[in-house]
Amino acid sequence: MKEISEEVKWDGKDIFKQVFLFTQGQNDIDEDFKIILGVINTYFKSESKVRIFWNDAYAKLRINNDTLQKAIYRLSLLGIVSDWTTNFIDHFEVQFKMQNETTITKSVSNYITKYEPNTDVKTEILKIEKTTILEKSVWYLLNWTFENIAYSRKQSLKTLNEFCANLKKINKIFIPEIYNLELRNEEYVKLKDTISRFLIDSKNNVGLNFLSGFVRLALNEYQDSDGKERFESALETIKQTFSKSEQDDFLNRLMILGKNLNEEQKMDLCLSISKFYPEKLEQLAEYYDLAYLLNDVYSQKLSQLKKINTLLYEQLAEI
Repeated sequence: MKEISEEVKWDGKDIFKQVFLFTQGQNDIDEDFKIILGVINTYFKSESKVRIFWNDAYAKLRINNDTLQKAIYRLSLLGIVSDWTTNFIDHFEVQFKMQNETTITKSVSNYITKYEPNTDVKTEILKIEKTTILEKSVWYLLNWTFENIAYSRKQSLKTLNEFCANLKKINKIFIPEIYNLELRNEEYVKLKDTISRFLIDSKNNVGLNFLSGFVRLALNEYQDSDGKERFESALETIKQTFSKSEQDDFLNRLMILGKNLNEEQKMDLCLSISKFYPEKLEQLAEYYDLAYLLNDVYSQKLSQLKKINTLLYEQLAEI
């Protein structure tokens, strides 16, 4: 995005101006990682209150006071800083805590699970290819923060773009047909717009992902990034976190809901469900009267039977 911004600068349409603004003030994760470790190595004193002067931080770490304050805030998320103040003139006064690996991972987990309650943060931290728990935790926090900030901003741009594009279509093409659309589709369009607003601030909410995916499916927009990808993400989370009875109840309700879809939409629904519940494919094909969905399944079973027959024949021949 920075390369595009440098090439286009302010000469493009409004979207390029938004891209330019998006990239301002954003460091690469590597750079922020070095800054946080630099602040720790330079100023950390266990269970102590330390004054960090802005000119000193610039001289030693080449960072301004805004970047320094962002690093201090992230140290608070890591449980390394308990509080800080500023005189708004030349320094921050920072209260450091102890560097304890358990406290660090717990602090990061507490922060992130407020937004993603189904994420096992401690396990994910251990997967990071860094040397110490501190380094792993810093990297994980920065990566998660960047992904979610970037996601929120990009989702805002995508939503705005869709509103503008749809307005253009409605004004030029679809106005004569709007009143002929079924009430269901009209409501789905309204629901899609509402969901899009919520998605700006929420990336991994299973409920929103399910709603967004199903609504996009019903509106023939399943291949949109807010369609199939979100729907299947919701199914995966449901299979991993719901009890067996809850999953069965959910799938039964989903099958009933899918009755209102057209044949192609039903087929897409069946394929997405069977991706995580392959044992349900025959039931789905029968329920929606889509027998051709089983062609590949029956072909595979026939092939397996042929192999078994061949093996039995060879064994009988040996006897």
